[in-house]
Amino acid sequence: MLRHTKRDSSFRIREDSWMARMLCIAVDWSGNRTAKGQRNKIWLAKAEEGNIVDLIDGFTRDEIIVELMGVIEGREAIAFGLDFAFSFPQWYLECRELPAVRDLWKLAGNHGEQWLAGSTWPFWGRTTGIYRTLPKNLSDQLQFRQTEREHIGYNPQSVFKLVREGHVGTGTIRGLPLLIRLRDAGAPIWPFDAPRSDIPTVVEIYPRLFYGDKVTNKDSDASRISRKCFLEKHYNNLGPYWRKIMVNSPDAFDAGVSALHMSLCVEKLRELKQETQPPTSLEGRIWYQPIP
Repeated sequence: MLRHTKRDSSFRIREDSWMARMLCIAVDWSGNRTAKGQRNKIWLAKAEEGNIVDLIDGFTRDEIIVELMGVIEGREAIAFGLDFAFSFPQWYLECRELPAVRDLWKLAGNHGEQWLAGSTWPFWGRTTGIYRTLPKNLSDQLQFRQTEREHIGYNPQSVFKLVREGHVGTGTIRGLPLLIRLRDAGAPIWPFDAPRSDIPTVVEIYPRLFYGDKVTNKDSDASRISRKCFLEKHYNNLGPYWRKIMVNSPDAFDAGVSALHMSLCVEKLRELKQETQPPTSLEGRIWYQPIP
């Protein structure tokens, strides 16, 4: 397993109390089918008070969950940010007679690979499937959750879209069943669960909200320049080791910027409350707060 990691020796968990902990963890996720593909794409970033303390690649999805479960057991962090959708639009759960989001997570575990074949409406995009293009009866209203419509200016993608640039469907479908493992380990999954004061809360993130549309986060020279300029402007105190990794890798950049942003909003993360009313109680919500 290849990992790029360098720990900051000055970082310490100062006290064994929730209010003293400032560590935030963000994961740039991948729906890739193969272990090799996952290890090439998945990055985990740890940040405290606007500084990266660890930035690691080389995980499979299962390995990243095991890593996070170890953090849960050690009560080491305030929150985890995972880069995939935690649910589907409310109408889908109602049509499938799923009374709670955990039922959707179980359904995805049982039928997700079938959905990914692209022959089950409303999932679309696979060239080998029946629904190779956006189905005509899948309107914008049906494609998106409320939380995605709230951020439509940042070009969020539908969970039902399985291919092409920016798609989140594959990562979501393969990620949903793993939320059960984190919840069963004791971590609240926001906004479905009430956050606790003694254990990390798991939140859904959309990294583009943290850096906007001026960064073209691709594997190109122009994108590397845009990442470099963003980090120089907003995180000028970032160490050169971390800066180089984040400039050269769009996936490391997504994980790193997400963790940095979360680490500067810890008080807001501590204030999170459970949502009990639909659609949010069924659809979930992308976590975002402007940096104070």
